[in-house]
Amino acid sequence: MSISSLAPESRAAKEASRWPRGLRALRHYNYRLYFVGQTVSMAGTWMQNVAQGWLVLLLTHSPFALGVVVTLQSAPILLFSLVGGILADRVSKYRLLAVTQTVMALLALMLALDVTAGTVRIWHIYILATLLGTTNAMTMPTQQSFLVEMVGKDDLLNAIALNSAIVNLARIIGPAIAGVLIAIVGVALCFYLNALSYLAVIASLLVMRSGEFRGAGARVRASVRVELAEGLAYVRRTWSALMIMIMILVLFFGAFAWTANVIFPVFARNVLRVGSEGYGVMTSSFGIGSLVAVTLLALTTRARRWLMLSGMAAAIAISLAFAWSHNYPLTLLLIACLGGATFCFSTQSNTILQTVVPDALRGRVMSVYMMLFVGSQPFGAFVTGALASAFGAPVAVTVDVLICSVVLAAVLLYDRRLRATSRGGPNPKVREAPLGA
Repeated sequence: MSISSLAPESRAAKEASRWPRGLRALRHYNYRLYFVGQTVSMAGTWMQNVAQGWLVLLLTHSPFALGVVVTLQSAPILLFSLVGGILADRVSKYRLLAVTQTVMALLALMLALDVTAGTVRIWHIYILATLLGTTNAMTMPTQQSFLVEMVGKDDLLNAIALNSAIVNLARIIGPAIAGVLIAIVGVALCFYLNALSYLAVIASLLVMRSGEFRGAGARVRASVRVELAEGLAYVRRTWSALMIMIMILVLFFGAFAWTANVIFPVFARNVLRVGSEGYGVMTSSFGIGSLVAVTLLALTTRARRWLMLSGMAAAIAISLAFAWSHNYPLTLLLIACLGGATFCFSTQSNTILQTVVPDALRGRVMSVYMMLFVGSQPFGAFVTGALASAFGAPVAVTVDVLICSVVLAAVLLYDRRLRATSRGGPNPKVREAPLGA
């Protein structure tokens, strides 16, 4: 009997059986296309991230300037990600992504041409970073809410894990290549290759089968103000206790624990003195640790709150050890462990949110998540860069660790109190469940 002659449920089961448990999201045709396109594109993105950080230090010799670039690249996400979420709920997500990826390719090409011509100035990078951040504000909530349309809720956690695998595999390959290219031919080629890499994801989006998207439903057509109020009202009304605490953790983790783009080039150049090649290996080590975590978590079927908390606690402890390590091999090991812990936190928090959100509101709700996670980075990057300039990179990381530690301790204490009040209660709601459940 052919697969096409089976009932839809039997056909889905037959297709699922062809893929290993850890790769089950790849049974969906559209996601397979997306997976391949993103793998190529993300490698280029990480090449540009490394090259841009090194270029800023070459132009300014200032960790503070590096913090300003990260701030300008992240600030639009804080300001405009809610608008991006509204767009994601109003229009076709894959068409919107095709547009934003095209804009990003053009921005990378502009920077490449600027460097090649020898006319690049730090204020040029500031402007391009702001434009890239604005485009990312439209892209990130759309990407987050697009996954479930490609694979459905049953395979969502696996898709998020595999998507993180793409990012971290690219984080291994891209920076390593970038470090060598910078040492041999300079930074411009990294920007050209990134611009070229966007063609892969654009092509994958254009050949997707629109009839296979799940849960997209009818597009909303209310006013932007009404849609924005609806999304925020859902968060305020539905996510009490547990979800608000998750949002708090995401906010502070994004601001003070996600500082690799600011700190790694400073440590490589000023503390460890390992040059651009060493900086590339440091960034790759983060990806290796995350990829190991991906391999383990891809086998699970649902998110666990205790794993999210453990990931943040481990990231805090490892960051403190990293801050005061002056041994390069030890630093690489710590960075790899930090990558695994960070992945555990971000993946679990992301999945918990997406599985409880209605399809029609997912874009707007995930825009709140991205606004807090990524949008908080401008403040954290600015503070970290200023502290690194004034007192050195180790002190800057230590201050970040102390802030995250206080927040996590406060959340755990509140969670303990929540456990005490929920014991013996009749069927407490999910939103009121303790974080450790």
